[in-house]
Amino acid sequence: MKKIILAFGAAAMFSVATAYAQAPAPRADSVRDPIKQGDPAPDNVPTQATYTKDMVRINSKDIPASLRKTLSEDTYKGWETANLYKDKSGNGYMLEFQDPLKTRLYRFDKNGKLVKEKTSRDVD
Repeated sequence: MKKIILAFGAAAMFSVATAYAQAPAPRADSVRDPIKQGDPAPDNVPTQATYTKDMVRINSKDIPASLRKTLSEDTYKGWETANLYKDKSGNGYMLEFQDPLKTRLYRFDKNGKLVKEKTSRDVD
């Protein structure tokens, strides 16, 4: 009888030990790039995207006063380190913030007013 109880206890301890030895699956919100089997291929934007095709990169000292006033708002905090582009025709400007996970774009007309239809774009 002792052998049966001992065998049952050993089996129970073995099953508990193997259950706790399993590595837990990471939570979905903690995975940097959660791609599951069966998902379509991720859509990556090439590094030389076409949204800067007709634009020239400019320095912060070349920005007109009207645009500089708009960029002083909290929404564009840190614009000094972002990429600034001017349309070759002189009709607009673009501000590009590059973060590790997404790129934010803001377009402005020649008077420094935000162009609403193309305010930002997420790039994964």
